[in-house]
This record gives sequence, C-alpha cells and structure tokens, in this order.
Amino acid sequence: MSRHKSSSPSPPTEPKAKWRESVERITGPWTWANLRGWLVIILLVLVVRWAFIEPFKIPSGSMEPTLNGDPRFMRGDRVFVNKLHYGLRVPFSNARLFQWHEPERFELVVFRAVQEDAQHNILIKRIIGLPGEEVHIADGDVYIDGEPLELPDDMPDIHYTRQFEISEADRQQIVEMFGPDQADQIVQESVRRGSRQRPFRYGVLESERYSVIPEDHYLMLGDNSGNSVDSRHYGWVPRDHFLGRAFCIWWPIDNWRDFTGFSQTWWGRLLLYGPPAAVGLYIVGALFFFHSWRIEASSRLCGLNQGDRIVISKAAYGLRVPLLRNPVTKGRTPARGEAVAFFEEDGETLGIGRIAAVPGDKIGVKNGSVQVGGEPLENGVPSIQEFGAVAVDGKSKQTVLKEGQYALVAEILDDGQEEPTLALKYINRGALAGPLAAVWWPPRRIGRV
Repeated sequence: MSRHKSSSPSPPTEPKAKWRESVERITGPWTWANLRGWLVIILLVLVVRWAFIEPFKIPSGSMEPTLNGDPRFMRGDRVFVNKLHYGLRVPFSNARLFQWHEPERFELVVFRAVQEDAQHNILIKRIIGLPGEEVHIADGDVYIDGEPLELPDDMPDIHYTRQFEISEADRQQIVEMFGPDQADQIVQESVRRGSRQRPFRYGVLESERYSVIPEDHYLMLGDNSGNSVDSRHYGWVPRDHFLGRAFCIWWPIDNWRDFTGFSQTWWGRLLLYGPPAAVGLYIVGALFFFHSWRIEASSRLCGLNQGDRIVISKAAYGLRVPLLRNPVTKGRTPARGEAVAFFEEDGETLGIGRIAAVPGDKIGVKNGSVQVGGEPLENGVPSIQEFGAVAVDGKSKQTVLKEGQYALVAEILDDGQEEPTLALKYINRGALAGPLAAVWWPPRRIGRV
C-alpha cells in the first residue's frame, strides 16, 4: 500500500491530533482489534507474574551481605522469585489452589508481612526454624531443639543477636559524623531506642509461646542479624504468606548469583541464556534479514488486511548493510507477480505492490490496462482487473525495462480517499526492500503472503 498526499492544502493539525498520532506510533491504531491484541499481551504478562516468575527489589539492608538493599534507582539487588515453587496461589489472597514443595531450611523466601503497620508490605528473609521445632538464640548461634544450628558453606558467617544492634558500618559513619568522643553515647542511645521500638521476643524468650514454632509457621531471620526486623520481632510467619522462593540475583550483573543450582539444569540454562540469545538473534535478524511492518490499510492486491503485521525478507534480493540503501550482495532475482515492499521516493517510507515486469520486459498502459509485451497483464496479478483503470507513475508508453529496472503495480490511497486505486510505478532494484514473506500477527492470520 502506498499513500499519497493530496495536492490541496490540508488544515493545520490540532495539538490533540498530534498527541494521538504520537501515541499511535507506539500502540497502533485505536481499534477494537488492536485493543484485543494488547489485552492478550497484558493478560499473558499478568499470568506469568502471578503464577510463575516475578522480579523483586530488595527493600532494605536486612539481608546483607547476601542481598544488598538500596532505595536508589537501579542500585539495590533485584532477584527473581519462583511463584510456583510452594504451590499456585489464588490471585489477591493467601489461599493456594494446591501445595507443591515443602519449604526447607535456609531457603530465601519472599512473603507478605504479618504486621499491618509494617514499613514494607513484601519482605525477603531466610527460613531458619521449621514447624514444631523449639528455637532459641544465644551466644550468636541459633539452637534448634537444644542443638546449635550448623550453617551451610554458601551462607555468610552470621552472629545472631538477641536485640537490636548497630552495624559496624553504621558505627563507623557515626564516628565520622560526630567524632569518637560522642560516638559511643549516640550508639548506645540508638540501641536502647531500637530495642524499645522493636523488642526481640520470638526465639529469644524461653516460654513456649516464643520458642515453639506452630504448625505451618516458620522462623524467618535476616542475614544482617543486628539490623534486621524479622521473626524475632513480629513472630512466626504462616506458610500462606509465602509468595515464592528467590532463586537468583539478576541485577546488577556484577552481583549475579544462583541460590538454587538451577543454572546447572537444562531448563535453567534455557532460562538464563535463552532470552539474551533470542534478543541477540532478533537484533541481528532485524538489521540484516527481516523487517516487521504493520499494514495501515487493507490491500486486495496482496491479500492483506488492515492491522496485519508482516515480515519483509530484507536479504532475499541481497544483503543490506544498515544506513546503506543498496544491497552489498547480489541475492536472488525478483520474479514477476511477487508481492514486495519498496521504498518511496523519500528513501524511507515503505509501500507494497506486486512486480509486473522485470528487466527486458516491454511494459506500458493502454486503455487503463497494464500490458506486458503487448498483452494485458495476467501473470502474478490476477486481481488487477477488479480495480478498473490504472494510473501511471512515470510513463504510459510501451517501454523496455533496462537492467536493474522494475515495474510494480501498487495501490495508491490519497488523503481523504476511502478506496485505493492502482498505479504503475517504475523503480530501480535498490529501492526493493524485499518480498513479503508472511503475516505473523494476528494469530488467526498467520501464514505466507
């Protein structure tokens, strides 16, 4: 489809119209069909986030040094959460459609806060105590049923505290700000205030209420023990509050880490390397081999509907280098009747049509009919007669096409015109963007052109 501007002056575009035109460059036309397409995409994204994988930003430093929290833009660690690991949840509730894996000790879990007035509604901590166990924190260790808990090698060496503490980094910052003489007094006051505001009872006090973990509940602790508001303060966390297991740090790249060993499995490698490889292949393909283009108006000549998204084979007639118009390799020879995309005179706007004649053919227009070799055009463009008369872009006399010269029959849609008319256009081979390979969207229209 080729669009021509009317020769009559057009009224100035209103700001509202310019705004809508700018938005439609991203969203496509405001039609019901296009809206349905966007709704399908949004629904798929929501389903993936609800049921399978969701990114999560670390909100604080309570899990340092395992996870770094930083409120600044793109500074803190980002993890991926496996939402399906513990079972599929009912949307907008804590209920599950089914239970899957049992939570295990030392897993990093993202869960809903149990406090209504919590500073962060979604938290991430590590499972330390399991249902039915008696837990007690003393002398920097966690005792489970009277035995000290041995931490795995992939965990940092943690000194578990019984009260709020000031980290060494915060202490050093206080010293730098107020000097060593005042630092001890400020630190002691901060500890007293923090202990009053966030008293640690669960896993600290020896009474059964605070030491024995109920059924389907867990003791969740932060790795930065002295500066972590966790189960010691707000209590046992119900399993129903679990949103999923964190399985890797995906941002920043320098902090990338696999927590579950998934990178050693085939599906993990597919998840890790599949998307980057797909993006890389798409970029290379889009630069050299194919181009996706949306059809603005229906084309009977090429059998396309308005809104169809088509693939143009950029390398079929020769490999093109970006920013260079002419191909750098020869490619195959364009054939009569092929549906092709071509560059308009401005070298940027694309149009579509069918090749009517190739170099060496004698072509022209007589009585409104395209003739090749003195005979009405039939081969490759059987529907041409449905349009009636053919306008001529260039010459109407019978002419023999030179080497590298092609004649196309294209549909012309002038501004304000409802139905297109046919036009015969003469172009050089360098202006052929490539044949129309296939329709890839919408799904019901997928197929070759």
